[in-house]
Amino acid sequence: MIIFYNSSKKKIRSYLHQESLSAYKNIDDSFYFKGDNNDDENYFYDEATGIFIFFKGFFISNDELSKKSENKESEIIFYKYIKEGEKFIDNLDGFFLIIVFDSKINTLYVCNDHIGSEDLYLAKKNDTFCISTDIESLKVELSNNEICDSRVNSFFKYIHARGNETFFKGISQIMGGQIAKIEKNKLRIKRHSRNRKNINGTSTVPRLYIFRSLKNYYVNLVDDEKGITLASAAIKKQEPSNKLAEILSEKASKLGINKIVFDKSGYKYHGRVKQFADALREKGINF
Repeated sequence: MIIFYNSSKKKIRSYLHQESLSAYKNIDDSFYFKGDNNDDENYFYDEATGIFIFFKGFFISNDELSKKSENKESEIIFYKYIKEGEKFIDNLDGFFLIIVFDSKINTLYVCNDHIGSEDLYLAKKNDTFCISTDIESLKVELSNNEICDSRVNSFFKYIHARGNETFFKGISQIMGGQIAKIEKNKLRIKRHSRNRKNINGTSTVPRLYIFRSLKNYYVNLVDDEKGITLASAAIKKQEPSNKLAEILSEKASKLGINKIVFDKSGYKYHGRVKQFADALREKGINF
């Protein structure tokens, strides 16, 4: 997925890198969009309001609109945005990427889910913002492969990237739980609120809580209603993530648990956290 957006309403066709314009969908001369044509993508445009919605993934919402609707996800997001404004994202749970372009107020929202399951990158070239799920696409559009040495040094010093930084100059990342808002040619990235009741665990569907120390990785299955830990597992930091998944899945199976609520506890959804999550699914634990 790639988006070109210029909030100052300047024509941006010249920014499309050796691509046919027919490959892009555009609302006006300020917004061009191209999806990946995957089955889990869908988009919706309402001419009356001038609002464009792109949705990828799936979500769970406890409000009546979502429960009763038979529409596709992008249409549900449209109606939630009309009703709640930019707070539409606050009571959604799941794995998703959402783009909302409101042409009437010339504002773009880019939302990543709470655990950052989708890679999402952003760059700015002159007055035009470029947003993509593929960092290589941004490097091509910027004609820039320049490495930022200070960011690389910081990564090896602290074993993680700081904030929204990437290794490449001019390219940042929209992290899990963040919403990027672009209006009047200004970018603002903030965390969207989360309704904690959506990730509370029970005795039958506990919350999986992750903790990482300097030497070990720990995971716990928590019943938040009773305030107790149902099961726990730990491995040394150098041991593989699938071992941790195997230990925990065996304990969960003995308790008759095959469904959990995944709480990554503020860690990014990549690397060992993602490996652990994938291994859990392979062991039959659903979330």
